[in-house]
Amino acid sequence: MLTRRFSPLNRYEYASILCSLLIIVFPFVDQYMFQLYSDGFVSYIILTIPLGIIPFILAWLGKSVRCGVFACIAAFFPYLLMCAMFMGAGLLYIVSGGRINPV
Repeated sequence: MLTRRFSPLNRYEYASILCSLLIIVFPFVDQYMFQLYSDGFVSYIILTIPLGIIPFILAWLGKSVRCGVFACIAAFFPYLLMCAMFMGAGLLYIVSGGRINPV
C-alpha cells in the first residue's frame, strides 16, 4: 500500500493556515463578542475576498497547493455557506413535499 507523506510545513504555510482560519471564524466571533460590523453579515462578505488574498500570497510564497486551496475556500466562505444553506433549505422543501416553506 502506497502512502504519501506530507512535507513539514514551513512558516509561510503556518501563517497562511492561521490567516485562513481567522477569516473563516471572525464573522461568528464578531457577531457575539465585538460587533464591529453593525450591518451584519453582508458587510463582512465584501471584505472576505481582499482578506483572502493575504493567505493566498503566503501559500504561494510557501509553494503549497493545499494552503492555496484552503485560502480560496476561506476567501469565498460566506458565499459557500450561503449556497449550502439555500441548498439545505431546498432539500428540506423537497423532502417535506412542500409543507415546510424555506422562507
